[in-house]
Amino acid sequence: MTFLSHNTAHPMLKPLLLGLCLSSLPTIQALEPLITKKGQEVYHRDFEDNLPLDKKKWLSIQNSNWSVESGVAVGKPTTPAQRAIITQKQKDAGNPKAGRSHLGEYARLNFQKTPNHTIIEMKFKMPGGIDRTNAYHRVIELGIHNARIQFEVDKTTMFANHNEEVLDQKDWILPENEWSVIMFEIKGKNFCIQIENGPTLRGYSESFLTKSRRGKMNLFGKKEGEVHIDYLKVWEAH
Repeated sequence: MTFLSHNTAHPMLKPLLLGLCLSSLPTIQALEPLITKKGQEVYHRDFEDNLPLDKKKWLSIQNSNWSVESGVAVGKPTTPAQRAIITQKQKDAGNPKAGRSHLGEYARLNFQKTPNHTIIEMKFKMPGGIDRTNAYHRVIELGIHNARIQFEVDKTTMFANHNEEVLDQKDWILPENEWSVIMFEIKGKNFCIQIENGPTLRGYSESFLTKSRRGKMNLFGKKEGEVHIDYLKVWEAH
């Protein structure tokens, strides 16, 4: 039996072979803004330098552990030993809820000082952890408890105003162990989120005009899970 190599295939077959090869490659959906236009790029980091997170830009929240490893920012929950120390400090400070919160069960991080009208693109994944149906389940938000995307057990929901407003919802589940790319746009009362090879969610809320939503991006994974960030880009939105 004679086999055709790539170099010896009949000229009429080469376009067909090329088409078959290209059709087997994964589809890549390039994300571009839908409701705004990109202005000046104000931040871009891919972590390839393996330097620690700049504390002027990044802030680890609620005692979770963050580091840069092999070109990726990695957030991990605290260890039992760390939680014992945190609990004791809370007791020493007279906290009546000592040992009940802010123990680092969630890998949580803030990116500081985003523009009021902003576009953010990020490549990330949120592996591991405990599945739950409550509000603390794989969240990325602009501001605290405001312009929020929540990757729930069986759906993806866009919230605003301390989760009191459900702006949009899709029957789509964020993969746990695959990289995802997401783009946020927020300008005035309008909010748009695109997920590469996933849904687009849109909404608007008067609460986006308040100071509570401005100035930072907050994210966290599942309880006892991790968060990995491959890159982050931030632009002013026009």
